[in-house]
Amino acid sequence: MADTRDTTIDGLRAVAALGVVFTHAVAFRWSDASYPGAAYLQRLVGPLSETSVLIFFVISGYIITLLLRKEEAATGRFSLLAFYVRRICRIMPPLVLFYAGLLACDGLGLIALDGPSMVSAATFTCNLGLVDCQWWVAHTWSLSVEEQFYLFWPALLLLVATRRSLLLCAGIAAALILFLVMPFSFHSNYISFSCIGLGALWALSGRLRAGLTRWANSPLWIAAGLALMLGPVFAPTKPMQLITPFLILYVVAAARELGWVRTVMALPPIQWIGTASYSLYLWQQLFLADPALYRQGPLPLWLLPIAVVASVLLVERPFIRLGRKLSAALHKRNQAARPRAELEAEAAVLPAP
Repeated sequence: MADTRDTTIDGLRAVAALGVVFTHAVAFRWSDASYPGAAYLQRLVGPLSETSVLIFFVISGYIITLLLRKEEAATGRFSLLAFYVRRICRIMPPLVLFYAGLLACDGLGLIALDGPSMVSAATFTCNLGLVDCQWWVAHTWSLSVEEQFYLFWPALLLLVATRRSLLLCAGIAAALILFLVMPFSFHSNYISFSCIGLGALWALSGRLRAGLTRWANSPLWIAAGLALMLGPVFAPTKPMQLITPFLILYVVAAARELGWVRTVMALPPIQWIGTASYSLYLWQQLFLADPALYRQGPLPLWLLPIAVVASVLLVERPFIRLGRKLSAALHKRNQAARPRAELEAEAAVLPAP
């Protein structure tokens, strides 16, 4: 089943990816700059990377759940195997290429990799705190959150046919309560899962979509965006983190209803960055580290776009197409098998001659 392209969503992916890139560039590559307002900018961009990743979570929860629901509406039931085939083909090949790049840099003496960190990253557990994942793979905490969510969420959708939105609301509420009572964590799993859950709820609940559409207007959208940018700097940390998932849900959902936002998000450069956001997110970590982490000095920044383009064109897009083909083949096999299964079931209840 092919992915549905949404230009506004792709544009917001670009904004989120550029937020991570900009944060790391300011924090590490431009940390000694003396331009006017440098200190304020350093403080302002501190939480920007975290907020950008949370935007990815809301978008991911929405898109994946929307695609599963569309498949279910078209065929009566979505294929769990086909879903995992698409996810593996989408996530793993660019990630394996990135890991190969890290190992090559380690072998050349450019960086120093930590074995436990690599194991934790490869097993999608960097968000669990079992290992203090070093910088080179620290950003895979976000991939860990997503993969853990999608390990259980589609199966739960298959098992629960009714009151899905209510169940999801209960899960989000539980996560937020746990966030309030547990010690502070910068990368909070509770907030992360709440963001993905809200994105999934947006796809499930027609009432929520109608409400978000009704409240979509430019002044409120701009105010919410400013709150996301400035709130983490000036507001108390825990209360701000608590409302951040809801602010992001509104910003993402309302953006699709505002014509001028859709126009900006649809600009070709933004669209290309949006479709390349996954590879950009992976590779920026290697090129935008603290200079002190490199053994022979920082890697040249001009290599970053080359690595991203190579990842997108040579690995990411071909494997996405492969995932779609394999998924379509599984659907055809299931459709062909269904009549036979039904006939066998009918034959089993017929009386013996």
